[in-house]
Amino acid sequence: MKKKKSIKIHWNINRGSEDFISILEYLKLNEKQIRSSFFEKIDSFSKIQIKGKPLFEYYNLDEYNAWFMSTIYEKSFFKSPHLTDVVKYLAFEKIIKDFSPESIIVVNTDSKLNNIIRNYCYLKGIEFVAEKETPHINKRRFQKALFFIKGLLFFIRYFIQNFSSRLKKQSYFSEYKTIFLCSYLTHIDKYKISKGLFGSSFWGELPEKLNEKSFNINWLHLSVKNKSADNQFRKLGIDRKNNFNSHNFISSFLSLKSWSKIIQNYISIIKRINKTNAETIFSNQNNINSLFLNDFLDSSFGPILIQNLIYIEGFDTLFEFIPKQEIGFYLQENQGWELSFVNAWKKHKHGKLISVQHSTVSFWDMRYLNPYLKTNASKFAPDLFAVNGQNAKNHFNNLNYPSEKVIELEALRYLHLGSKTKEDKKKGILILGDIIENATQDMLNIFLPMSSYFDKKITFKSHPAKLINIDKVHYPNVNITDLPLALLFKESDTVICCSSSGAAVEAFIENMKTIIFIVPGELNTSPLKDNSNVFFVSTQNEIAQAISFEHKSNSKDDFFFLNHDIPNWKNILNI
Repeated sequence: MKKKKSIKIHWNINRGSEDFISILEYLKLNEKQIRSSFFEKIDSFSKIQIKGKPLFEYYNLDEYNAWFMSTIYEKSFFKSPHLTDVVKYLAFEKIIKDFSPESIIVVNTDSKLNNIIRNYCYLKGIEFVAEKETPHINKRRFQKALFFIKGLLFFIRYFIQNFSSRLKKQSYFSEYKTIFLCSYLTHIDKYKISKGLFGSSFWGELPEKLNEKSFNINWLHLSVKNKSADNQFRKLGIDRKNNFNSHNFISSFLSLKSWSKIIQNYISIIKRINKTNAETIFSNQNNINSLFLNDFLDSSFGPILIQNLIYIEGFDTLFEFIPKQEIGFYLQENQGWELSFVNAWKKHKHGKLISVQHSTVSFWDMRYLNPYLKTNASKFAPDLFAVNGQNAKNHFNNLNYPSEKVIELEALRYLHLGSKTKEDKKKGILILGDIIENATQDMLNIFLPMSSYFDKKITFKSHPAKLINIDKVHYPNVNITDLPLALLFKESDTVICCSSSGAAVEAFIENMKTIIFIVPGELNTSPLKDNSNVFFVSTQNEIAQAISFEHKSNSKDDFFFLNHDIPNWKNILNI
């Protein structure tokens, strides 16, 4: 790499020039190395020695460990938006190593990040100048106490909402032809509900096919908003128990003794962490570690810690109490709860357990690094990792999953794809909301002011877990809907969605013009990020050009395994 005495680095511009380096462009050219550096950074926190012990050991609870369920270890952009700046900062360090400048100018960073960069440059003897700095508002002091209070309030609210769940629990099936499904109580199939059947798009037609073969299903539902799953399910109007299905929730098996143990574990971990002063690792405002401070406090003193302890106790009591399950499946996103779920299943000696990668996997979705390799927290791992397409399989191969344990199963929630014909196509623009509310708002703020200029029907659908309202007074031309994507795709030829949305892949496979919005300055987290037939946009002009361009047929490849007969599922279940 050519050495330069002085360099200018733009933090949010996508492309560089002879005069400056784009941090995003540099990231794209060095993404594998920088992603590996990020993984090493997260792993290093676990190993920090405090009073003769690595940090993670202070979170031990018998067979479980709350550190490896923490937000830091989860590595989710959905929960930790600051990870973008962490990744970009690691790219910045590599730029300095590659060019060895004597001075640098950094453009469009906030004051907090500039303090970190300034300190780095000071230690390296590099002159530093910040241009177009944006102010960063410092959070309140005494954060540790604040998170502790929030944690207690979270526990009280959760206890009140869910304590009565134990009185309504349903007995689980124990016969040979029984499977266990752990799922989120969202993405509900309204058509099936209207017929008096429980339906979730996560599992497609699998439950019906199992019932046809006289299989029983033991369901465990997780609420995505930490509200009462009992109340959510009751609103569906579905019986909790019938001849083939039994439905329960994480709180269904928690006794008063269990709730007491959760508080005892909460106080125990807080005392241990408090004695270590581990927060000082993340408190130095001149170090990149400080970007993880809130994640650390939340996972060590706050609501995240309480939530994880509820999961630990909930899964442990459930799998100790219920009849032995011969085979189980759960939705894999490598969220913290999954580690305690797998541990509890294995601890109580239930049968084969298979994780189901149910959505899409992208290069920058760093949750999917195999969490069962280096963690002493997880003595156990699922028996098999199921992927739903070749794209996901390729990512799993690059993220340290043992190839002999990765199996191919049909993509249940996407089996409806590929049915659209040319006769189905109608001219319309479908805008899809994201689970990250700010990203959706940024997209709408750019698109809506120009929406009246397009001679097309425009429809907006929120993400099922993050509803967003649109001002119908100012934008009467935008139709609001909650219809299934399969129906909406038939009314549209163009889809616009945020980069982290898996719905972009569905639109792409349905041969629609796929326009992916990237929040300015953010990483391209789309599963389609390297596809030349997809439009990636961040401005009004780019959106307008993408809509006006003639659409070419998409090359579908084998993104998902799509076979309506689901032979791989039948094989794993011995049907």
